Amino acid sequence: MKHLFYINKTMKAESISIDTQYTYQFWHPSFTTVLPKGLKNFSLLVWWLFHHLKLFANNNYSIFLIYDNKKLIHRSFIFPKYFRFPFMTKNDLQIGDTYTDPNYRGKNLATFAIQEIVKNYGKIDGNTRNIWYLVDQNNTASIHVIEKAEFKLYGKGQKNRRFGMSVFGYYDIEHYENNN
Repeated sequence: MKHLFYINKTMKAESISIDTQYTYQFWHPSFTTVLPKGLKNFSLLVWWLFHHLKLFANNNYSIFLIYDNKKLIHRSFIFPKYFRFPFMTKNDLQIGDTYTDPNYRGKNLATFAIQEIVKNYGKIDGNTRNIWYLVDQNNTASIHVIEKAEFKLYGKGQKNRRFGMSVFGYYDIEHYENNN
């Protein structure tokens, strides 16, 4: 399966707003909090362990969450570099495992989340930080969202197996776009 690799090339993005009835937050792991309110997937324990065992290249692992009252309606994970993303540098981040409840799609929630992530994590030590976004080349809705957030196509590639297993796989950029 081919993937498209997007990267933020500017801090200037159109300001997207969401309905004032929604609340949002950045969730950060702690020793006592493995999961944020509304997420019940215990496979997230792996990311919590990566964070606390310092397997991520930096300590910026977090999740951007949007709620309608107490109902979780959107999530976007923020991952630092680890073995799956060898093209990233130590300070880079990758937005991944993004999901919006189907009843709330088309309300700019994902674009708003990306905008807030870039606003809060887009600079480090006064310099623009690379924030990556990988998407299946057939996921037109997600491609529309990331392009609306003014990310630029960086290249194309795929996930490769490592040690014969996809769980240890990594993403490889095989073709770079001319505008880089």
